[in-house]
This record gives sequence, structure tokens and C-alpha cells, in this order.
Amino acid sequence: MNSVHRAGECLRLRALRPSSLRLGVLMFAGIICAAGAAIQAAPVTFRFEAEIASVIPPDGGLSLPFEVSSGDSIIATFTFEPTAGGPDFPQTAALRFELAGNTVLVPAYTIAVRDEDVPNATDLTGRIADPENTPIVDLAPGSSDNISVTCVSSVAFCGSLEGNAQLQVRPIIHLSTDDNPLSDTSLVADVNVWNQFSFREMSLTFSNPENGGIQTYIGAYIGVIHQVPEPGTFVLALIGTAALAMRMMTRLQFGRRYQFRR
Repeated sequence: MNSVHRAGECLRLRALRPSSLRLGVLMFAGIICAAGAAIQAAPVTFRFEAEIASVIPPDGGLSLPFEVSSGDSIIATFTFEPTAGGPDFPQTAALRFELAGNTVLVPAYTIAVRDEDVPNATDLTGRIADPENTPIVDLAPGSSDNISVTCVSSVAFCGSLEGNAQLQVRPIIHLSTDDNPLSDTSLVADVNVWNQFSFREMSLTFSNPENGGIQTYIGAYIGVIHQVPEPGTFVLALIGTAALAMRMMTRLQFGRRYQFRR
């Protein structure tokens, strides 16, 4: 290769290097933008653990095929798509409850979002998790934000125990607060908003129509709600992918330079 031709190749490589850098930066920005859009549009999965506070009646109710008592845990997971509008959002992704080694499946349910709702003059705190040991407290009516997860209005029992379809289940998850974490009735994906509700309780009511409608009620206090996977983990994975792509481009460009030098 003569000196004139070598000089031309070097000039061409120098012209490519800024272009490659710009391309890498654009790719990185594109991946980050796509990540943001995916986070906003993709279905969201929440998980929480609740501590059982009451089993009603403790004796003589519907006989359950497992033993459960106060202090035991219930783990729940549910998936939904963040949506504007509302206030009611029917869901078809399964709602799952794990307790005492058993699984309760709810194939269809509704999430109801209420912004600046005006409830009746009754304090609900403890009335879902432990109603028999919680006195009813009358309060002046006031506005509150709340989110509830339960059966669609036309169905009383929308869940069943896995492996025992005759045992029907009615779930209730209720979050409420006197503060104002909601700006409207949209179904939000930000798990931090869900955790701003100071009142977080749930219940599972079991019934078997063949036994005359005898029921057993399990109430529980909900702990911290988590998003699965954590948003930070997802973003870090995308950033790592972008960095790997930029590194591969750099190595490819270096290989071309080395080939021309030879």
C-alpha cells in the first residue's frame, strides 16, 4: 500500500470516528427512551405480604382443607395495565393469594379508583382485617382517596381454591387515606403512590354453595407493596445492554482500524 493510499485510509477512518461516536450516543439515548416508554405502557405486577388478624368464625364455620390462624401470612400478586380514565378498571390477569401452602386464583376482578371520595361517617380502620375486635367509630364525613380490588359487581364469589373448585372465594383489598396521593381516577403504576395509603387491609371469604352457604372469613393487614421486578432493576438491565452495544461498536471500529494499518 503506497503512502498516498494509506493517508487516504487514515483520513477516512478519522471521518468515521466522530460519526461512530454520534451513532453510539444516539443508540444509547434511543434505548433509554424506549425503556421509559416500555415502563409506562407495559403491564405492572405488584406483590405484597399480609399478616392475618382474624379468622371468623374460629370454630364451627366452613371447614377449610388447611389450617390457618392469626399471625400467619398471605402473599398476593396481581398484574394490571396502567390506564387513564376510570374510575373502574376490569382486569383479566389472574390475582393470586398464597396461604398455608395453598393458592387462591381470581381470574377476573375489578380495580376501583376513587379520588376525593366522600365515604359514610364510619372509620373503616380495622373493620376489614379484624372486624369483631375493632369498634365502629363515627366520624364526620370527609373526602379521602381509596383503591379497592374485588370481584366485578355482578359476581359475589369470583375466585376459587386451586385443586378445589367447589370452594369459592370472595377477595377484598382496600386502600384508603385522608391524604391526597391521587390526582385523578387513573390507575397508576407508581408503587410509591400505592404505599402512601395509610389504611391497607384485605380479606378472603370462603364459601361452599353445597354446604348451605356457610362461610369462613379471613382478614389481614397489608404490609409494604412491592413492584415485581423492581423498576430500578429493569432500568439498570437496559443501561447495561446499551453499554454493551456501544462497547461492541467500539471494538468493531478498532478492528477496522487495525486491519487498515496492516
